[in-house]
Amino acid sequence: MPLIEYADFTHYKLIIEKSDNWTKVFKPVFGRKEDVQESFQRLFPVRLATMHSRFITLDDDLLLRSETTRLINAIRRQ
Repeated sequence: MPLIEYADFTHYKLIIEKSDNWTKVFKPVFGRKEDVQESFQRLFPVRLATMHSRFITLDDDLLLRSETTRLINAIRRQ
């Protein structure tokens, strides 16, 4: 199994932000690194709740939908 399949949410952030990865792969997709960092920062509490079998609130659900839509739209533009 490829190593990336063992990665979790926190690993993705590190992989994306790594300088050479960002420059070569992710900057053309997302534009500003800060946008991706902010999305991950907003999504982390929701991820934490779901991974620990906690309920998410309606606000969490709306945030999750909004941030994932932003990220997916950036990827689709490519």
